[in-house]
Amino acid sequence: MTCTTGLQIVTPEDPIAIVAARHCEVEQVAKYPVQRLARCNQSVSDAASALHVRLLAPAPCAPAEFRIPPIYERAVSALTLNLLWLVRQSKQDLNAGKFNCDPKRSDVIIGVCGGFDSTLRNALKVSGVTELAGEYESQVLAGKRALHAHFGSTTHDKVGEMASIIAARMGLELGTNGRILALESAEATTYCAFETAILGLLEGASDMAWVGVGQRIEGAHMAQALASHLGGDKVFNEGASLYGLRRLKDAQRDGDEIIAVLDGMACTHSRSNSPQAFQELSERLSAPRQVAVCDHSAAAIGLAKPESYGLAHSGADAINAALSTIHHQSPTTIFGQSLYEHVWALRLRAYNNEPVPARVKAQQSDLIAIVGLGASYGPFDGLETVTEAFQVGRDGIAPLSATALPRTTTFDVNRTVPLSSYAELGSETQSAIVQQATSRTSSFPDKVHALAMQVGAEALSQVVSEDTEQLCHSVRWSIIVATQLCSTLERAVSNETHWPELSKVLSLAERDNQLDSVSLEAMLPGNIAHSLSEAHKLNAKAMAIESACASSLAALETAVRQLRQNLCDAVLVVASELPNNPRDLTLCSAQRMLSADKISPFTDQADGFSPGDGAGAVVLRRLPDAQAEKQTILGLIRGIGGSSDAVSFTAPDPRGQIAAMKRALQNAAMEPDHVGYIETHGTGTQRGDAIEIKALNEVYGGHRKIGLGSVKSLVGHSFAAAGLAGLIRALGAVNTAQYPPTILRGSLSHGLDQQQGSWQISNIPLPWVNNGTLRCAAVNSLGTGGTNFHMIVEAAPEPSTEFTENV
Repeated sequence: MTCTTGLQIVTPEDPIAIVAARHCEVEQVAKYPVQRLARCNQSVSDAASALHVRLLAPAPCAPAEFRIPPIYERAVSALTLNLLWLVRQSKQDLNAGKFNCDPKRSDVIIGVCGGFDSTLRNALKVSGVTELAGEYESQVLAGKRALHAHFGSTTHDKVGEMASIIAARMGLELGTNGRILALESAEATTYCAFETAILGLLEGASDMAWVGVGQRIEGAHMAQALASHLGGDKVFNEGASLYGLRRLKDAQRDGDEIIAVLDGMACTHSRSNSPQAFQELSERLSAPRQVAVCDHSAAAIGLAKPESYGLAHSGADAINAALSTIHHQSPTTIFGQSLYEHVWALRLRAYNNEPVPARVKAQQSDLIAIVGLGASYGPFDGLETVTEAFQVGRDGIAPLSATALPRTTTFDVNRTVPLSSYAELGSETQSAIVQQATSRTSSFPDKVHALAMQVGAEALSQVVSEDTEQLCHSVRWSIIVATQLCSTLERAVSNETHWPELSKVLSLAERDNQLDSVSLEAMLPGNIAHSLSEAHKLNAKAMAIESACASSLAALETAVRQLRQNLCDAVLVVASELPNNPRDLTLCSAQRMLSADKISPFTDQADGFSPGDGAGAVVLRRLPDAQAEKQTILGLIRGIGGSSDAVSFTAPDPRGQIAAMKRALQNAAMEPDHVGYIETHGTGTQRGDAIEIKALNEVYGGHRKIGLGSVKSLVGHSFAAAGLAGLIRALGAVNTAQYPPTILRGSLSHGLDQQQGSWQISNIPLPWVNNGTLRCAAVNSLGTGGTNFHMIVEAAPEPSTEFTENV
């Protein structure tokens, strides 16, 4: 039986002002340039050239204008420059005094779909190394040098390919210190980006949000998938747009020039372009239907069939069209639908200088209950095994298999050899479902997807069963996946599609395409969330989020806000990433991120991290709802906060970390003394550890005893999934009243002197020091690009019969 998600509405009572709106120009309709990324197979070329597209015009600015050195230019995506140019245009508006805001309380959120040119070139050149298998050592070295000369290879490659780095660069130009993150939800990407930005404004966590939406079709593989998806009867629109959002009352107070007012957004589940679904959304938004501007779903409500389609930019195209006539026709309702089976409506109107009534927040608990967990980290598979390993301190780091690290081609202790990994240790997954993924009999398109499905199912099994089907039928679900926004599957398809480029560089014989046709949906990371929704019949809103190594907590923060603003009743957050592969090992080695031995956080032996495969999942409910339904509560989220450094992309800054910690404590309405244990980011780099210690000392330091640990000493760094590993270990600490062990592979670093300071860090479990306060722990999660998130969790409450009787 299929459950009903129910309507999700944001901002019906608290209007949002659009105070900035810019977009890039597109060129005339033409056939897709199939060699935009690299040479491709003829069959793919023929299919891709059937796609007619309005190409995004190149940004009228040089990378050097945005402090990008020439050596790093190819590591920066073309879309980055388009969005940075829009930032520059908006800064001119700022200087003209059109609107005002505190940059320290300004977020930057971007929405994109598919891999960037820089991302796909990285994957292609590293895949070329594997083609050298069986060659002599001298031939392997010659091949690597040829690939390096053709594609380029720098220490910035890994940083430049991440979607959230675009938001980080935009934040650096704007001087912001709020959240930075990137997200994807197929054609609903624009709507999800707006909603995520607005949630921060409504929660009071930010005073302004910059929303950037961009779409370029980089490789022939994606053009082929789009041509098949569209059926040849539409033109594809690339695009880049930037919007500035503020609470209307704040914009009025500060005298901002208000372009339009966003009265509300709504979405609901629909498997088809149902006129009834759009009608329901329109009525619930109290939106008269005088004007309707639609993206690709216009035919569903009786309007002329649109001639263009923009994937991530579909909603932005419709918003731009509405804004161009907003002062002549009002209100305007924008409709759209996603591959992930949700329909959306967004209502805009002209600003009439009307007073904004004070909004009275509905009385509800800010505490969020954790009611389900799933986990698989390194060799520890399943929540029970993971929890036991985390509590006793089992070492999950070992020599990598030949699959993860083909030593004859990829490993080299000489760090000057390009396209090589000098590290050969990591925490490699032993999950059976991962071993079977990508086989002909597997239903999972890639290993990251497979592991996400496993841990998601484990978490859901604790809250959804045959005995609790009402949870499915009556609860509005949301699913957020934290992972890289260029999927493993898309990289594989791109590599195979553009194999002729490698054959040219390495003088190899031509070969036929060895991959079957892959759908557009399968290549998007948000499809993991949609697959979980379909598999468990939740009809959930699906989205993928990336904020570098802080992705898990970025997703959790979004989930907490969705619950607090009553957009949904339950959220499944899943994080999955498998960095033990030739591409990640090579790119991280180029940046000197990895340890030559085993990761050693907070010691004098720290020389980098060990990569760790991992995935975690958590199911969240509002505390009163979980108690009313007598669900088992595994712990509570009291508060969460985010910030960005806006200083450097690789060197952390303590000020940004301190800001995230203070915002989390403020969000939790707590003092630092209430926190008894901190699960750190702890990546085992000398500089990173020293700065994290400095920030922790600033906020939590003192004479009282407080536990400190890093789960990465056990299972390495799992990138997007690292924050959930920290959360699972912090929950174990508060619920068992023990500080979990950290494997110390050297003497403690300066700043952690246990004789003079407050920190308790040990190779063995230690008893929780009773400070006479609530048993609370903090989780610190930091990401490349200067993104910081901090979360406060509390031990599970005792069952309250009084509460359930009064409900």
